Amino acid sequence: FTRLNMSKQKTRKLYNASFIEISGTYTAKGCESEFYETGSTKYGIKIYRKASLAQESYERQKLAASHGLAPKVGKFLIVKKKPGSKIYYGYQTEKAIDVEITDEIYKKQSFKLHESLKNLGLGGDFGDVNCGVLRGKLVAIDFGSHSESDW
Repeated sequence: FTRLNMSKQKTRKLYNASFIEISGTYTAKGCESEFYETGSTKYGIKIYRKASLAQESYERQKLAASHGLAPKVGKFLIVKKKPGSKIYYGYQTEKAIDVEITDEIYKKQSFKLHESLKNLGLGGDFGDVNCGVLRGKLVAIDFGSHSESDW
């Protein structure tokens, strides 16, 4: 993927990305990304305004998923939202069921999940709104730039 700037060319390596067009409205929104449901029952799409944010989030989620702490990621995507011409970047992610702080699964599994994420350097943005349930287990679903700190 090559991006042209008026006076110079900047090349950025992206994953083997697929281009897609989406329409409709997001079903969840965070500080850095939007989540879109898709026709697929298994995957949704997270999109970001910047390629670097999308790539970094993808890598963090992929790492956490490899330890069973997050939904698995699918293809990296270049996304055009219809109508319009603005380009976004993102990736497919398994869908998790929403959870609240009062849910039993959150009460029972959140401490261990948070500790496991901290051990990977990803415990910074932890809370019920950034978690979900997948296959009967509490998982983290937000891997934006705030995830790396451990406050």
